[in-house]
Amino acid sequence: MFQIKLLCVVGLAIGASGLQEFILPQALPDKITLKRNFILDTTSSDSFVLHSQPYAKIAGRSSTYNPGESTSSKHIGYGEGVYHNETRNAQAFGRLIEDRFSLYDFTRGRFYAATELKGGFNPALALNGSWRAGRLGFGRGESLTTLSKKLVESGKHATVCAEAFRNSCGHYEQSAKVGVDLSSLSGTSKVRAIPDKSLWKIPVSSILINGSRHSLTGKAVISTVTDKIILPARYEHLLVNVLGATKVGNRYEVDCEAANEVSIVSDGQTLSLDYAALYEEKKCACFLKIETGNNDDLVLGLPLFAGRGVCLDFQDKNVVFYKERKEQ
Repeated sequence: MFQIKLLCVVGLAIGASGLQEFILPQALPDKITLKRNFILDTTSSDSFVLHSQPYAKIAGRSSTYNPGESTSSKHIGYGEGVYHNETRNAQAFGRLIEDRFSLYDFTRGRFYAATELKGGFNPALALNGSWRAGRLGFGRGESLTTLSKKLVESGKHATVCAEAFRNSCGHYEQSAKVGVDLSSLSGTSKVRAIPDKSLWKIPVSSILINGSRHSLTGKAVISTVTDKIILPARYEHLLVNVLGATKVGNRYEVDCEAANEVSIVSDGQTLSLDYAALYEEKKCACFLKIETGNNDDLVLGLPLFAGRGVCLDFQDKNVVFYKERKEQ
């Protein structure tokens, strides 16, 4: 289990800005002995690592991979991985490599050794602007890369889990793990994933705001790579009229002293959202981490994980929410 820990700072406000993408460290058999940190991406099925030749100086050598230094690498061809954020797409183009890799035990899989990143955003940059070695795509689509699939298949349990629980200081500690035994979880609720060719989606029927129920019928995408909740544009009135937000540009400003209670209802399960993870303070103003978009589907990003764990069950096609996990 890989964890992100924050030191205690007295009086530090906890907001969604404290949540980052979930990280999975991987060992690769080149001359770099350190594990590389990869972004866990549930919205793509493609996996890539930065090739050292163009990116070692920019991203740091420990965030890259050199297939020429691995005696077990095999060049398969060329291709590109495709990635998404709220409004834009990006690609990681390079050689399709098969090599040994290890999250826990070494096995073989295919991934792109990216020599070029292009598109509307940089898929190797974390939300805080720091470089990562690449992305591991745990979406539900087909891909020429098999690294993530092999990780899921190599364990006894075909699951990928991520969680963000508060520690004794009040900070979120984030962690992610592949192959979690669902019987080790407590406080669980289960939602059947909607059949989809690429994304993890769950049904949504309503939203509860301060005890008042409002219709929010549709599908919601589970995303580990956006720090927002995104609603279809037709639900903007919920932010303005119910939460009392004022639209400022493309964002929604709210009273910093408000203590709203917000929950999403999915398949009869009420998923309460930590309101501290639904806004951020900038220059003495508070802005919602809930926005509106042009797609018909909702997007449940990192605020969904605040105060809970979420498991994707590849075998039974379920999304499992939990409140506690025993170490295996």
